[in-house]
Amino acid sequence: MQLAQGNTVIVAGMATDKIKYGEAGEKRTPRCSFSIYLGKGEDGNGKYANCVAWGGLAQYCSGINERDTVLACGRVDEHEYQGKRYRTLNCDFVMYLPTGGEQAGEQRPMGKFQPVDDGELPF
Repeated sequence: MQLAQGNTVIVAGMATDKIKYGEAGEKRTPRCSFSIYLGKGEDGNGKYANCVAWGGLAQYCSGINERDTVLACGRVDEHEYQGKRYRTLNCDFVMYLPTGGEQAGEQRPMGKFQPVDDGELPF
């Protein structure tokens, strides 16, 4: 897929273990970079979106953990490093759903709510 610089894209997938949070520049602006696994391409290799968020959005993104489901929107920026071209999604919006580390079929605690037996319902 060919993307020109400045296009707005939406990606969704699973966060990888490449999540880095820090501060950049003299103003110490919050910065969070992370990668999203998008699935396998036609060639059978994994496809990833490298993302970066700044400011308050970066602080929010610092809560992303490996294997969380992530939806990110932004523009694609290209840069060259050591003769190789790279694309990064400069995020304007990010939403994620924490996995909580549960195993398949394991349920999360329900907080203050208590499970109710269906036989006790008045309807």
